[in-house]
Amino acid sequence: MRKPLLCVMLIACLLLSLGSVAYADEPTSTPQVISSEGDTSKAGDTSEKTEVDLSAVISNEDSVYKPTSAFTSFTYDCWGDTVQCPDPYSLVRKVDGIAMGIGSIKKVIDIYTDSEGFVYLTTNGDEAKDNSIVKMDAQLNVKAHWLGFYDGGKFVPFTKPCGIFVTGEETNKGEIYVADSSTKDVYHLKAQKDNTLKLVNTIAAPARADSPIISDGFIERYIPSRVVVDHTNRVYVVATNVNEGIVTFNKEGKFDGFLAAGKVTIDAFTKFMKKYVYTDAQKKRTATSVPINYNNIDLDKEGFIFATLFTTDVSTVLSEIKHNDGTEAGALVRRLNMMGTDILKRDGYAPPVGDTDILNAMENPDATYNGLSQITDVSCGNYGTYALLDNNRNHIFVYNNEGYLLYAFSGPDITAGGMKTPIAIAQNDNYLYVLDNNSSAIFLYERTEFANAVIDAIRLEKAGKYSDASTIWKKVLDYDSTYDLAYLGLGKTAYWNGDYEESMRLFELCNNKTWYSKAWEETRKEVLARWFMPIVFTIIGLLVLSFVLKIMKKNKLKKQKEATELE
Repeated sequence: MRKPLLCVMLIACLLLSLGSVAYADEPTSTPQVISSEGDTSKAGDTSEKTEVDLSAVISNEDSVYKPTSAFTSFTYDCWGDTVQCPDPYSLVRKVDGIAMGIGSIKKVIDIYTDSEGFVYLTTNGDEAKDNSIVKMDAQLNVKAHWLGFYDGGKFVPFTKPCGIFVTGEETNKGEIYVADSSTKDVYHLKAQKDNTLKLVNTIAAPARADSPIISDGFIERYIPSRVVVDHTNRVYVVATNVNEGIVTFNKEGKFDGFLAAGKVTIDAFTKFMKKYVYTDAQKKRTATSVPINYNNIDLDKEGFIFATLFTTDVSTVLSEIKHNDGTEAGALVRRLNMMGTDILKRDGYAPPVGDTDILNAMENPDATYNGLSQITDVSCGNYGTYALLDNNRNHIFVYNNEGYLLYAFSGPDITAGGMKTPIAIAQNDNYLYVLDNNSSAIFLYERTEFANAVIDAIRLEKAGKYSDASTIWKKVLDYDSTYDLAYLGLGKTAYWNGDYEESMRLFELCNNKTWYSKAWEETRKEVLARWFMPIVFTIIGLLVLSFVLKIMKKNKLKKQKEATELE
C-alpha cells in the first residue's frame, strides 16, 4: 500500500513542478505591431488577450530617441546605466529683475507656486529695496511687488525674506508665510484689496520658556530658511545650522517640537560593549541620535512632507547606488508622515539620489563635475511625482511615486541655456521654475509632448484606468522605443487584466524583476488551480485502484490456499 501511494505522490509533485517551470520559462511570444491607437477595453476584461506587439517599435531605428538639444536628457535602466530619452521640458524664457520691470535683483532666494498658478519669489540684498516678495502669473508677469507689510497701520520692511509658502485651503487660500533669516521670525501675511500685505501673526523663534528641550545653543543657531504649512495650519520650518530635525509650531504659532530627527542604528558588537564593557561615562557618550541637516521642504498633494537633506554618510549613499538599493540611511530626500516616519518608496532601478553614474565619474580624475548630487530643493507635482534639484551637475530629476526616475534634464553650461548655481525649484501643471543664484534669474520650462504623455499615463494608472493608460504608454513608445517605464506600464495593464503570461513578457523587456516575480507567482497559482483537482482525482483513483487490487490479490491468495488444503 505504501509503495503505490508514494509513487502517486511523487508523480503529483512532478506534474506540479513541471507545470510551474513551463510557465516561468515560457519563451517570449512572437511580437506584432504596437499601435498608439491601442486596446481600449475596460480594466478587468479578460475576454481578449492584452498582447502588445513590439517588433515594429524595436526594429524601427527612427523610433529610437536621438538627442538634439545642448543637454542630453536621460533616465536609468535596470543596470543603473544612463539611457538617453526625449527632452521632457523645453526652456521657454529666462527672466531677471530688469525683464520683470522691478529693477536689478541682488539675490534670488526661494520660489513657490500656489493653487491658482501664481508664482511667488523672495529676494535678498543689502539695501531695503532688495528685500522683497514678488508675485507673478504663470508666464512671470509681475502682479505685485512687496517690500514689507503692515502691522497695525505701521509699515514694516522685510529684512531678509527667505523661504515662502502660500496656503491652498479654501478657508485661508492665498495666505503667505515667509521666513525671515534676520529677525528669525516667520511672518503670516494676508494680501489686501489694495494689494498690500497685512500681518496676521508672527511665529517667533523658540525660546527657553517654550520647552525644556530648547537650549541656549539651539537659540543661537536657529535661523529659519524654509517653511511649509499643512491643512491643519501646523507650521514646519527648516532652519539653518539646526540638526535636531524639522522645527514644528502649532496653529497658534507656538513651538511644538522637532520632526524626523536622525536615529542611530547600533550594531551587535556595540550593543554588547555598551551592556557589558562600557563605563557609565562611555555609555553617555554613545550616540543615540545622529545629526541631520535638512536644507529644504515641500508639501505634496496628500499633505505629506518632502524634505531634502545634506549628505551625512557618503559611503552609505555610494553603497546604495552600487547595489541599486535605496533606504532611509542613504536618503537625500524623505517623505515624512506626521510622526516623522519616512514613507518614501524607493522601488526604482536606482535610489532617488540624483545622479547615480558618479561611480565611473569618480574614477576619472579629469572629470569636470565629481561626487554625489547635492540636492538643494524638492518640488511635489501631480499624481505622486516629485522633482529634485541638484546644484552639483545642475540636473533636474523627476520621479514617480514608486521611486522610478521618469527623466532628468538641464545642465551646467549657462551659455547653452543651463544654470550656474540653481538653488530652488517649483512647478505648477505644465510649467517648472528654477532659480539660478548666479544670474539672479528665473528659468521657466514647459513640459514637452513626450513628458505630457508620461504624466497622462501615470494619471490614468492612479485612477485605475489601466487600459486607457496602456494606450498612452504605447504613444510614449512612439517617442522613444527604449523607454523602460512604458513597457512597465503596459506590463501592469496586462497584469491587472489577468493576462499574466503577457505581463511577464513585458516585464522581461524592461528587466523589472519585482513585477516579473509577481506575475510569475500568479501563473504558478493558475497552474496549481488548473492541475489540483485532476491530480486529486487521480490520486483518489489510484488509491481506490490500489485498494481494489490489494483485495483482489488477497482473495486470490485465499482461494489458492483453500484449493491447496482441499488437495
